Amino acid sequence: MIETLDKYVLKTLDNLEKWKLPEIPIKKGFNLFVGSGNAFQTAKIYANHFGGVVADTTYYKNFFRHADKFDQIIIVSASGGKEKEWLETATAFKGNCTLLTCAKNPPIGPHVKKVVTFPCLEDPPSYNTSTYASMIHALDPKEDLSKIRRYIESIRAPNLKKYSFIPVISANENEPVAQMCATKIRETLGIGSVGKSVAEGMHGWFLHKRNDEAALCLNLPDFASAKNKININYPSNLGLLLAGYYIVGKNQTDALSQEILDSYKRVSQAVGWKFGNVH
Repeated sequence: MIETLDKYVLKTLDNLEKWKLPEIPIKKGFNLFVGSGNAFQTAKIYANHFGGVVADTTYYKNFFRHADKFDQIIIVSASGGKEKEWLETATAFKGNCTLLTCAKNPPIGPHVKKVVTFPCLEDPPSYNTSTYASMIHALDPKEDLSKIRRYIESIRAPNLKKYSFIPVISANENEPVAQMCATKIRETLGIGSVGKSVAEGMHGWFLHKRNDEAALCLNLPDFASAKNKININYPSNLGLLLAGYYIVGKNQTDALSQEILDSYKRVSQAVGWKFGNVH
């Protein structure tokens, strides 16, 4: 049986202290970042750092005819482009793209100009904890990881399984992390979730007082709209992300882990995903 997510959070912190992270060949400017799933959220964090716009698989093709408008085009994909959309992107931009990945042999590697490879663990299917943590940490490699560990180890994880729905609401600047935590709640615990910034979260999400719901609040200590609240407060995206994942992992069971393995295998075969060394 695979280890629970909280253990991978601590393993990730152990290894982030040892890994040599690559230099990121992106300049501040008007860049295009593309990604799907949690890669899309990581792309947002990169766009906030370097400047530019972000596209996911719903509207990425709209940018194909505007290649000359962007300083750089960056594809973010831990697996190295298992989705067919990123091969289409690389082809549309005639290979003039940079791929940020954790895969040693990324599927779209031969189709892009530059590949930047980040170190990672062999995370179980769907975990993608060390992968995107590695990419995020590379933006601030001097961040004190020991402080993150101390904060995480001080957390008394709440029982999430008693709730039927857990919206994740964050300070505006942490919205990508809210999305990533919401995805992790759904895919790891099978509980309904959605990630929103506080600006978006105020649009009707908390008009009804539900005892079977709880809001996971990221850097919102004074958020008053939700009846049940779980607070995580940490001054970095990396710390928030790993703390959120840690809480999810503390609620994981062997039965849920087996569902992840069985379902991921079935889905990946059905859609024809092609992997390097990273799922």
